Amino acid sequence: MIISLVLMLRLGHAQEVVEQTWKYKGKSIPYVYHQGSDSTHEVILAFADTTNQGWQVSSWVQELSWLSTERQALLVGLSPEVDELSTTFYRQLLKENQLTDQKLPLSFIALGSGAESLCSLVGEGVSGVFIAQNTSCSFQDMGATSSYGILNSRDNDSARIVRDSLSYLGHWVKEIMVIGDDPYYVEQRKEVILQLFQFNDSITSLLQDSASLAALKNRLVNTIPEILRQGQVIPVELQVAEQGLFKIELLDLSGKAVLSEHRFLGKGLHKVHLQTKALPWGVYKLVVDGPKLLEKRKIMIRG
Repeated sequence: MIISLVLMLRLGHAQEVVEQTWKYKGKSIPYVYHQGSDSTHEVILAFADTTNQGWQVSSWVQELSWLSTERQALLVGLSPEVDELSTTFYRQLLKENQLTDQKLPLSFIALGSGAESLCSLVGEGVSGVFIAQNTSCSFQDMGATSSYGILNSRDNDSARIVRDSLSYLGHWVKEIMVIGDDPYYVEQRKEVILQLFQFNDSITSLLQDSASLAALKNRLVNTIPEILRQGQVIPVELQVAEQGLFKIELLDLSGKAVLSEHRFLGKGLHKVHLQTKALPWGVYKLVVDGPKLLEKRKIMIRG
């Protein structure tokens, strides 16, 4: 049942952000939506930062109206008081309110504390983008592998918890750091947000192609330079298809590790830089060891 519109926010042209209320299990649930195109390809669920009074659900959906237009999506924002946030719940909201009668793909975009609302959706394999998460929830392993984009301007505890939790559960994660900039200014981060959504698109296609997925493996992506000047970094780029502990070491001629990086790496592309500034000239061996991966390269460092 729909209780008709309370407010309509004009964005110019034919675009509108609409606020409505849905009667669900005896409760009145306010929600906001923006239809980006007459031909809708997906539904994006928008979760606002509830700790910041400047970000109401309506203002967050309005801020993201460009995204629904760019992606030809139906953008839906829900009141943060709702505690039932499963895919079944959202499908029912969309159908009963005649927003779409198609079973379109679901994804999400969450700002700040909006990440708190996503545990169930992530457990069901719904992909999405996190922006400047300042809190987190306990993601559960439900066996549904998916992909997630993360946009941050600082490496805080909440950011690490979300990133590491998703990686340990076997999801594909791409993080983009915009150092010194505030990602809350979404207007300035459109290209980065679209890039993260496109990453999710590519992984979703990959997960649906069993042959391509089976062909993926852990591997060294870049060519390691054979000769470096002292002080230059040794770049190591890895494609990780099976998450786990990776050991990246530089050994001298006696076999002693003079540089060592031990890291858990989740699925995706990773870059590790080894600093050579403190190393004497000479010949070394680079060893990259991880799940189903062992690569060795000879490197000369000179002045």
